[in-house]
Amino acid sequence: MIAGTDTTSGLLQIMIYFLGENPHVWTKLREVVNQTIKSDADITYENLKNLHYIEWIQHESLRLGGPTLGMLLRKATKDHILKNIPIAKGTGLIINDLPNQCSEQYFKDPYEFRPERWE
Repeated sequence: MIAGTDTTSGLLQIMIYFLGENPHVWTKLREVVNQTIKSDADITYENLKNLHYIEWIQHESLRLGGPTLGMLLRKATKDHILKNIPIAKGTGLIINDLPNQCSEQYFKDPYEFRPERWE
């Protein structure tokens, strides 16, 4: 197994899902790509690098439903006390970041799929 294939395929799946659920985003993506890529000769690294709308769709997809779903897996590297709870070195931890990803404190209309927020 090649490292990263599961997360890459997961990201592509969730991007396709959000594009299907948001036809206006799909339409805009097609317009942006068609303005830049008019023929096979236009498929260059520079042109692809400048298709920022695809990157924004990627970020928004990861924010709302990426392969990790806001869960970060970590292991304590030393003994620690967190809010009076002892955590021994070597303890596996799951950090839920989803509340931050869907917080109005950080994102206006947090449950709305809006790639433009990454502009």
